[in-house]
Amino acid sequence: MNGMLLSRRSGSAAVTLLGLSLFVTAPVAAEKLVFKESAGYCAEIDGADASDARFFLTDPPGRVLVDLPSLSANVLILPKVRKVVMLPPSSIQPEVDPSSLGNEDDGESVARYVAQLPSDAPDSPVSVTGGAWSFEVGDAEVRILKAADCHANVAPVIPVAGEALVLRACDTYCAEINGAYAPDVRFFSTDPKGRLLVDLPSMSTSALLTLKAQKLVTLPRSSFKLEADKSKAALVDQVSPEAPVSSLSMGGSAWSFKVNDSEVRILKASQCRPVVAELPLNEPVTDDLKAKKCLHQDSRPIRTTDCTNGAFLRNSCDVPVVAVVQITQHLFSGTLPQTTSVVIPPGVDYPLGCVWSSGAMGPANFDILAAAFARHQSTGH
Repeated sequence: MNGMLLSRRSGSAAVTLLGLSLFVTAPVAAEKLVFKESAGYCAEIDGADASDARFFLTDPPGRVLVDLPSLSANVLILPKVRKVVMLPPSSIQPEVDPSSLGNEDDGESVARYVAQLPSDAPDSPVSVTGGAWSFEVGDAEVRILKAADCHANVAPVIPVAGEALVLRACDTYCAEINGAYAPDVRFFSTDPKGRLLVDLPSMSTSALLTLKAQKLVTLPRSSFKLEADKSKAALVDQVSPEAPVSSLSMGGSAWSFKVNDSEVRILKASQCRPVVAELPLNEPVTDDLKAKKCLHQDSRPIRTTDCTNGAFLRNSCDVPVVAVVQITQHLFSGTLPQTTSVVIPPGVDYPLGCVWSSGAMGPANFDILAAAFARHQSTGH
């Protein structure tokens, strides 16, 4: 028999959901559910308040539907089986029949909402810790709490004297600086979650983000020290209580803040991509010394499973530059040369590849064979 249908056959049990005693009935496949909006809950996404989240209780009570606009998700919590069901975005809709309005205890009419539970809606486990429900939506961690608890135990923006911060290297984020992908930025999250240290080498600074408070304080890069394996960092200098505090904005699934005149955006790692324009490959690249002077190659540490140092090519000019690059890998099986052409927009660091990857007998060579201003290529001149 269909296991999905079995897991959602009617059943009932008395459970406690975030301090509320509910009589729970598991939903039947393809069941139409009726809800009333509730202000009794709040949500956190990756440790930050999700102020745009909305909550709906089934009528009669028993299940909670969470609308998470920043994640484009509707999630139905099933307390009895400790699972959540992922519904299509915008599954919750106002009930169209005015005669079906519900009533509060004082007799006042309240709007009701409906959602259809598809028979093939995917489900996933939910955990309960300290009165909070936790589950994942994509690569984001969501916590559902009682409304009052979202504003409790907020970590101070500036660590108090003697506070020991455990900072672990984190590869779930990426950064853009002034709209350009910044592959050299490193991230360290606290354990438990709540703060995020962002190391910004190209800006010669770092920032300690307090996610719940949506605030941050900038720190000198010398104020923290990496362990030998670079998996942890520790603050070595006490942050001054008078250190200036800045605001952290949240839009969708991205956090953003300013450092001097630059805007930094923190996104999920899967959302960052090097910005590279299309190249008309049928046209030759005529080497231009002025264009070549715009390109600056360097190498820097990166964190992947098979590479610790990456090569990058930066365009320092204010126009796109076409670069013809020969990459030569020195493998145990022999030398592997490869020539590639890319268009690098102004101010962008383009990742060329790994300097010394696992399985190589020596570092790779990255040679710029030719460069030209991309506007000449696009006009055919």
